[in-house]
Amino acid sequence: MNDLMSHRQQDYNELWSPIPLSKRNQTCVVTAVRDPVEHFLSAYNEIEFRSTDSFRSSHGVKTNTNNNKQRYYERYETGTDERFERYVSEFIWGASSTSVFPSLPFSNIFHSFSQTGVLWLLKQQIDLMGVNAPRLTAYLPSISNISAAFPNLVATNCPGFEEEFGRPFTKQFDHLSQNDEFGFYAAAKRVWRKQDATSRALCALHLMDYTCFDLIPIPDLCQDVFSDASFNE
Repeated sequence: MNDLMSHRQQDYNELWSPIPLSKRNQTCVVTAVRDPVEHFLSAYNEIEFRSTDSFRSSHGVKTNTNNNKQRYYERYETGTDERFERYVSEFIWGASSTSVFPSLPFSNIFHSFSQTGVLWLLKQQIDLMGVNAPRLTAYLPSISNISAAFPNLVATNCPGFEEEFGRPFTKQFDHLSQNDEFGFYAAAKRVWRKQDATSRALCALHLMDYTCFDLIPIPDLCQDVFSDASFNE
């Protein structure tokens, strides 16, 4: 497991390479997730923040001045409910590989992707190795107090792991976007609180997350969406 933690390959297909094939099913795999809708709202805020002129300028990324290459939601006023609603619509109907979400530096559309990605990586291992594949050992259903909760998760579920990983985190991790100076996050939260069509679409979008990580409480609205007869047809 220490080999896995120290592995720095960016290609996820190489993620398991430090671990002998005969021992991969002994690998302790843990992760932390959060409410899927909250995750999506936060991701939108981060994506929008990284698209601002100030962020791009400070990171040496050219600002897009060709309006024809803008994603449609970007044509709406910054920090508005309508802009987020359009983003949700485009995210659902436009694949990330299309011109709706062009592959540009710092576009960071992947922030909005499902938290079940780690399960897909494990599923690939099962397809390749069968019973010798690693499985998800445990997960945190919340990132609340994660600096202490995650090391405790490791210490509880991963016997023999180095003691240093069982200690609370001492480094503070902050995102510049958390100040929400442009109102992106506030707009996303307002739309969710409306509990209207966009909110229901967010529930439907995250059905897999709520299903796979069943320790996460399902919001009342999403329960209503999932139990609707038309949703299950």
